[in-house]
Amino acid sequence: MKWNKLEQKRLETERTEKLKKQEEIEKLRSKRYESIDTVSRDPAAYVIREEKKIFTQVKNKCNTLYIGESLVFSSRVSAYQDFNKPNNELVNKLANKLKKPKEYIVERLKNNVKIRVFRFKCLESIDHRKEFEGYLIHRLNPLLNTSKRNGFYKRSFIEKREDEIDYWEDVEDVYATERYEFGYSDTIYHVGKNKFVTRDSENGHEAEDIQFQRSFKTWVKKNNIGSRIDEWRNDREAFYDNVIGRKK
Repeated sequence: MKWNKLEQKRLETERTEKLKKQEEIEKLRSKRYESIDTVSRDPAAYVIREEKKIFTQVKNKCNTLYIGESLVFSSRVSAYQDFNKPNNELVNKLANKLKKPKEYIVERLKNNVKIRVFRFKCLESIDHRKEFEGYLIHRLNPLLNTSKRNGFYKRSFIEKREDEIDYWEDVEDVYATERYEFGYSDTIYHVGKNKFVTRDSENGHEAEDIQFQRSFKTWVKKNNIGSRIDEWRNDREAFYDNVIGRKK
């Protein structure tokens, strides 16, 4: 009788261990596999910019060319890769916008395009993706987006605290609109080419941006802008009254 109880206990222990191992295997499988309904989902918003300012102007913040959103970004991004493909969306958008040959566009895009991808949990929602896309368009004024420029887009799903990127974009925007004086002459000196060029031309826009950035960097250094973000967060009006010299 005693032997039967010991054997029964041993068998029960074995079953318990076996069930435990099966549970561990199932947990491992659940991590390796995902729902067939969501396997293709890759929600994101994205910003495409040029590193060297060729097509964009000062008003296109961060040299931004285009802003978009997608539920399946990994698939959507292929539309912008390989500039030599006839249906490349970025090339087609620029060609239509600038009325330039595609060969001209392709040559200047090579090794000059970067993309920033935003993947937040909230971007699973199409409404949030659209809202975030609209905010970025409103904030960066990309060259190729034609919609949502004049709207106001709340960031209800994003942390309220402004970050350093917002700070520098805001400071540069205020400096450009309230402090810096853009020229109106027909020509402008291009320091890189060491000659005067027509202001309303590709080289002219580049020369204008070079002059603006030089002036902005000098002003930033003179006013110690890099270490004054807390002043900006606490009271923007007072901050700009101080650094811009607004008249009260």
